[in-house]
Amino acid sequence: MNLGPTACNNVTLLSATTLTCITQNPGTPKPLGPLPVTITFADRGSALPVNSTPGTPQISYEFVDLWSRRTTWGGGDPPIEGDSVLIPAGTTVLLDVSPPALYAVGVEGNLRFDDEAADLEFQVRSCCME
Repeated sequence: MNLGPTACNNVTLLSATTLTCITQNPGTPKPLGPLPVTITFADRGSALPVNSTPGTPQISYEFVDLWSRRTTWGGGDPPIEGDSVLIPAGTTVLLDVSPPALYAVGVEGNLRFDDEAADLEFQVRSCCME
């Protein structure tokens, strides 16, 4: 399985329609997405999504950093109350927790809100998006 240029050798089939993949850290800069996903079975060929045609892949993947993870913030703690934050171009951050009230947030990349997280709050005094 490949996620764009990144090989995924640790694949687990969870059901007939769902699998998980753990990759190595893609390094920096992270590959910009969405990236095509290629699933190949040894001695059988490549898998295609249901209702797709060869040559038009319809499965894609994007590297996303979770707000709650230290790796998103260079190994340091996530922002605390009153901090200013910049999400640089080429980076997608998924807001998966409600952060404390922030002073400023600059978004040059992408900031997405987790649809599956309950009652997210995003309090910021000043926000600038490009």
